[in-house]
Formats: sequence, structure tokens, C-alpha cells
Amino acid sequence: MSLLQTVLFADISRSSRLYEILGDEAAKAIIETCLTRLTEITNQHQGQVVKIIGDEIMAIFPDANDTVRAAFQMQESMTQYAATHRLQVGLRIGLNFGPVIYENDDIFGSTVNAAARMVAFAQSGQIITSQSTVKILTPQLQSQTRMLDKIPSPGKTNRMSVYQIIWERRELTTARTYLDSKTVPFTISLQLQYREQILQLSLDQSGFTIGRNVENDLMVSDDYTSRQHAQILVRKGKFILKDQSTNGTFILAPDDTHAFIQREEYILQNKGWIGLGEMRQPNHPEVIYFEILDVPMGG
Repeated sequence: MSLLQTVLFADISRSSRLYEILGDEAAKAIIETCLTRLTEITNQHQGQVVKIIGDEIMAIFPDANDTVRAAFQMQESMTQYAATHRLQVGLRIGLNFGPVIYENDDIFGSTVNAAARMVAFAQSGQIITSQSTVKILTPQLQSQTRMLDKIPSPGKTNRMSVYQIIWERRELTTARTYLDSKTVPFTISLQLQYREQILQLSLDQSGFTIGRNVENDLMVSDDYTSRQHAQILVRKGKFILKDQSTNGTFILAPDDTHAFIQREEYILQNKGWIGLGEMRQPNHPEVIYFEILDVPMGG
């Protein structure tokens, strides 16, 4: 049987780290609590959990707008739960509207596959969807979306546009709709602040280097920083931090979640602090503050 539905995947990110830190029993109890919350929110918004796959739920909703509102509540609930219990966990959500095949209490089809691609693309704290789904949302919800990238479409030769739906109140003032990329009224820049230095990188710049050597674009002189510690690259309209150091690089977000990369890449988003070689709090003298800024086109 084929139905028009919105498919939502919600995946608890950093869950494997919980098992490492807390042990199997404690981590399992936390994951089960989170999955119960996600299920309850799904039911509150006229949705149905089709199945639970490890630390991820797959759900369907008749209405795309209800799906987005459920996704908002899921992110808010997880953020509050993590903050209250001082846990470094988050939630990645991907959703997509279209026809699904419903058989034996499971769902199949290209809509499901596309939604799975969305959640795989999402980072912790993000809600990702397709352009076709954005077009059927209310104007209010459309105003809270922005185009991120084009990714391969499952089973097809063409690429599909993926959009982020902004749910955090502090980000709503900078949210834009990108339904037509030709009408984008602004671009973005990356602002870095280290000690008394303030640097601003545009999307035209790439290969910005950070390290202990004097020839770097930003020189950070301390024992934890490698001579050529990291680069900031620009790729597909994103600022990417590439670690090439011995001790690795930490990225701290305002909600106290963090990421660690070593010989890896990390997409810089919103704002936060970079610690070269060790975890550094915002008041550390060697921390690098970063923020993605909107810049009017032609300004």
C-alpha cells in the first residue's frame, strides 16, 4: 500500500561516547530515556514510530508541518535533557515528504531513502530536509530554512538540494529562505578572534593557515600548537577546519558540547571556540573564537 507521508529519522549523536564514559548499563538507560521522549513527541504530533534502530527512530507523519514542529520539540527536549544531566549528546534529524510503501509494519521507497540521506548529512543539533518538502511548509516555517548543499539523490543521477530548518531561537534572527539561490541577498564570512587580533575570512579565501611558525596567517605560540597546526578551507560555501597537527584540535560550542578532530576536517557553524592541542574554555588566553557572519551582497 502506497501513502503520502513525511518520513523522519532522529538519531542520537555521540551515543557511542556515552558507553565509553559511563559503561553499558548507564548509557543504555540514558538512550532508552531519550528514545522514549522522542516517541512521546512523535505521538503528540499525530505521528507514528515505525521502528527503532539502535539509537535512532524512524517515524511517519501525515502532515509535513506537524513533522517539523515535532522535530523542533525533539531538539529542544534533547538539548534540555543533555544540559540538565551534563551529557554530551545531541540529536540529528532528517525528514522528507513523499510517497511511501507501507508493508508488514515497515515503510520502503525513495522517500524513505532520501530521508535517510538527510539524517546522515545532518550534524548534531541540525534538522535537514529537501527542497520539495520546504515548498509545502507554511510561510512561517519556510522563513526558517536555508539551503546548505546539493547531495547525490538515492538511485538517481541528479543531485538534490538539502535545506537546514532553524529551530534555535538565537539563530532565527539570521535565518533566510533560499528557495531561489539567484535571489540570495547576502553571503557569509568567518570572523576569527585571537587575543587582540580580529580577522575576517570571505568565501573567496582558502588555505588560511594556523600554527606556531611565523609564516602562518595566524600564529599561535604555545607548547600544544604544532608548527603547521591547521588550515581553514572553503568548500561548497562552507568554512572547513582541517587539522594537520600532532595533538589534534578541539571545537567548543556555546552549549558546552565539543568535537575533537585529528588529521580530520570539521565544518565550522554558528560560533564557538577553537583549542589547539587541548580542550580550552572561552577564558583561556590561547583560545580562538570564531563566528559565521552574514554579509550583505555587495557590502
